Amino acid sequence: HGNLGACLLELGDGAAAERAFAAQQRLEPRSAEASNGLATVALARGAVEEARRGYQQTLTFAPIDIVARRDLAMIAGSPDRDPRAA
Repeated sequence: HGNLGACLLELGDGAAAERAFAAQQRLEPRSAEASNGLATVALARGAVEEARRGYQQTLTFAPIDIVARRDLAMIAGSPDRDPRAA
């Protein structure tokens, strides 16, 4: 489910990616990949606070997850925008 979610997100289908990551999270509740994927989907749709919580959850499962740390740091100073938009 994680690979599917990542592929769907890359293809721009955020809704389908979210469903795939949510399915993965149901199967593996402590999956850093699933929580990070859900956080990334949330960020892409502008739900910054939801994304922040998701990245924080990812770090409880995988404290050295560099992607979650990077994305959490990027949104720390900008609570109302997607830091990936440039």
